[in-house]
Amino acid sequence: MAKRFFYVSAAMLCLALAYHLGAHNAVAQSGMVIVGSFDQDSDPCAAESGQLWILDKMTRQNKGPFPLPSSAPITSITADFVGDDFNASVLFENGDAYFHDLSIHSWYYIGNVLNLYPTGSARSSWGLVKARYR
Repeated sequence: MAKRFFYVSAAMLCLALAYHLGAHNAVAQSGMVIVGSFDQDSDPCAAESGQLWILDKMTRQNKGPFPLPSSAPITSITADFVGDDFNASVLFENGDAYFHDLSIHSWYYIGNVLNLYPTGSARSSWGLVKARYR
């Protein structure tokens, strides 16, 4: 019995020592997340922390930064440079979709692709659920 108590005590001491030596040094790692797009039909672009940069393929010059309409994380982005302005579309992680129109020189909200229709739900009792699967 004493041997078992010793092993339990030694294990708790080792856990306490490991926590004391290492837990206060644990920190989260953070870094920039850059979302970009590059295909044959559009200009290469990159977005990070609410800013958009575009590489004009015709002049080979970087254009930007241009402010994005939201600071939410970006899922997808595409852009085309035309003259001194650009057309771009951006989809944010929360489902909001925006388009930058060349004719009005600003972003406009298209809609939210995740919340198009409400999800219907019906309340069921436990008895109904059991009866369905018998």
